[in-house]
Parts: sequence; C-alpha cells; structure tokens
Amino acid sequence: MVLRDSLFLVCFLATISTLAQTYNDIPDSLLIKEYDYFIEKLESPSHDPAKANVYGKAYLEKAKGEQNWEETAAGFKALLHLSPTNKQLAYADSIIYASRKTNHNPTIASSFLTRGIVYFNLKEHSKALDNFLVANNFLSKEHDDYLKNKVIYNIAKVKYLLGFYSEALSLFKRCTAYFKEEEDLAYLVSLHHLGLCYLK
Repeated sequence: MVLRDSLFLVCFLATISTLAQTYNDIPDSLLIKEYDYFIEKLESPSHDPAKANVYGKAYLEKAKGEQNWEETAAGFKALLHLSPTNKQLAYADSIIYASRKTNHNPTIASSFLTRGIVYFNLKEHSKALDNFLVANNFLSKEHDDYLKNKVIYNIAKVKYLLGFYSEALSLFKRCTAYFKEEEDLAYLVSLHHLGLCYLK
C-alpha cells in the first residue's frame, strides 16, 4: 500500500512539475473564475483546443491553490481529455492521487474508471480490467447506480474482448435493464454488445 501510494505521489509530482513550466501563460483573471465557468468553456462544442488547454490549466491551478482535491481531480481529468494518448496515463495517475485525498468513494471509483478507459484505449485489456474491478470495489457500498453501471459496462466490454462471453453476457443484461430507463444511448450500446455476446 505504501509503495503504491509512493508511486502515485511520484507520478502526481512529475505531472505537476511538467504543468508548472507552462502556467506562466495563464492570465490572473482566469484564476478568480468559478469552476462552472471552466466546465462551460471546456464542454463547449466549438472550443479552440489551444484556449481549452489554457482553461484546463487554469482550472487545475485554481483547484490546487484552494487545496480542493475533488476539483483538482476534475482539473487533471480535463487535461487528460485534451492531451495526446501518450500523456494520458500520467494524468490518469494524478487523477487517482488527487481523488484518494477526497476520501469519497464515488470520486475514487470514477478515477479508476478513467484510468481503466485509458488502458483500454491503449489495448492493455488486463490492466483496464484491474482498474475497473478496483472501481467496482469502491462502489460496493455506495448508492450511485449510474456510476456502478458504467463500471459494470466497461468490465463487460473487457470480458467480451478476453473471450469470457457468458460472464460478459450477464453483465450486459444488467446494464441493458438499468440503462433502458435511464439513458437511450447507453441502452442501445449495451443492447448491441448483448447481441454480440449472443452471436459468440
């Protein structure tokens, strides 16, 4: 446990060090904005990538300055989505480090889900599954059904790719039942994967 926390700290500090070199281009006027301002700018479909990067860095700098660990994790996540694939894992590690400081299980689970997705996109499916399972453990006593089903969906996707079709099938059935009432797109995607499992 101590070694793992030490590794997170090293990754977190390395990411901070890299970002510190580029914070000189953040206008002071941005650091007094509310978090909602940054979220709105970062989620805008027409945002300019260069400007979005500045907003992401300002978001993170503000959160770190206020020692707001939940928003620090969100700032790292914003920068992860703006970064090239080869840098995303470092951000994912930093998200986990910051989220652990919150002592809030859904936030921690979400950070492991994010790192699992990064591994999944790198086609490192076993590492992705490990992270999804950790996320699932953090949610075991929580009541966030939406996040639980997002995690279960990702576990099912990896199990399908690894050839565990019957296990994936039962998980996709659970996701399909949940998302049918909650979110149309997630329901259709789960239904599609359910069909693929039946084909196998």
